[in-house]
Amino acid sequence: MLFRDVLPLALQLRDESIRPRHWNDIRFEVKEEFNEANEDFNLERVFDLQLQKHQQFIDDLCHNARNQLKIEKSLNEIKRIWEEDQQTNLDITRERSKNTPEDFYKINSTENILTLVEEHS
Repeated sequence: MLFRDVLPLALQLRDESIRPRHWNDIRFEVKEEFNEANEDFNLERVFDLQLQKHQQFIDDLCHNARNQLKIEKSLNEIKRIWEEDQQTNLDITRERSKNTPEDFYKINSTENILTLVEEHS
């Protein structure tokens, strides 16, 4: 096995989308325990584990992991918008009731909220 043959595998294993759950799947697939965070998890260890024999499994896993990362990033952005962005603020005014001497709050417009709900559904 040449280095150039295992390079794509090594790049996939270091992809930012790979999470601990994916490493657990790889451990289950190769039926061997290893710690990917250890210093000794290097190219030699990849060969020892014969991960190249599981290339198709790892290809599929990495493809799914990248898709999951896209979803994760989208959800984080939606969360950020709803928690921090000014466009999610309601247009509210304080008014005085005509019948009683009490104040109440009136929502003037929900257009911005409805637009965001449609975009994020």
